[in-house]
This record gives sequence, C-alpha cells and structure tokens, in this order.
Amino acid sequence: ISKQWRTISDPEKWHQASGENDRKTVPLPKKDLTIEWTASIEDDMGAISLKKTGKGWRITGVPFPKYSRSTPREAVHSFFYALKFQRLDILSSLLTEEFRITLSKPELKALFDLKKPEIRELLKNLEKAKGNPILVKDRNAVFPYSDTKSLKLVQEEDGWCIVDPD
Repeated sequence: ISKQWRTISDPEKWHQASGENDRKTVPLPKKDLTIEWTASIEDDMGAISLKKTGKGWRITGVPFPKYSRSTPREAVHSFFYALKFQRLDILSSLLTEEFRITLSKPELKALFDLKKPEIRELLKNLEKAKGNPILVKDRNAVFPYSDTKSLKLVQEEDGWCIVDPD
C-alpha cells in the first residue's frame, strides 16, 4: 500500500472508528507493502492456480487428471482422460478383469490408438456427452454418449469398470 493511503487514517482514529476499544491497533510498517494476488479456476480436471506478477498472470499449479473408479461417473471421466492422454495403464485398469486379461499391451495400444478414426470419434462423442445422465441399476450402469452408442459399466470389487469400450 502506498504512503498516500497510509496517511488517510492514523491508528488512533481507526481505533475509535472500529468501536472495539479492547483491541490494540498496530501501525503499518513505514516501507511499502507487497500485495500478492492469486486466483483459482476450476475445470474438469481440478483447479488451475494463478498468480499475478509484474508481467501479468502466471500459472502456478496445473491439475492432473484424477483417475478414479469409485462411481460410474468417475469411471467414465477417467476413461475419457486416459483415452485422451493415451494412459494405457489406466485404460487397462478401467476394463473388466475378463477383458483385461485377454489383451496384451500391444493389443491394448492398437485397440485405443488415437490414429484410428473410430477412437477419435469416440473421444469427441464422450466429450460432448460429459453431462449426460448415467443410468444405474444395482451393479450395472449405462452411459449413453450418442444416439446409438453407450458405454456399459459394471461394479467389480475394486470399483466400476467398462464392459464394452466400443
């Protein structure tokens, strides 16, 4: 705060105006104060932290996708980001055990390769359908992501898994 603003009110006037006579006022330091501006913006992956510097706003914290299978929505969310970022380890963990054990790593990579037009289309449709309701009944769930296609999920011991990743 500049000296101009500090001289508007002295500690005694502030103390009287506050109406809290039992509080002790502390004078501001004689040197200029530094104010630090920060902001946080929420998106699908989490909060992005920003800090204002002399050269403008700078990103100080970038969120990483949270991969979870505790709910059908989180499993679909995790599937989308694992597919987008080609995280084969996560994609593998999101598949049912029966499906997962039949695929080798090269087969998994070939199945979810972003160079394939159907996988790019799947990714595009999943992004468009993010807010669609998920129909859950007992240990089964269905996430419709287009007029004719949907992801089927099943609850296993350690979380929700994708039954048919199209």
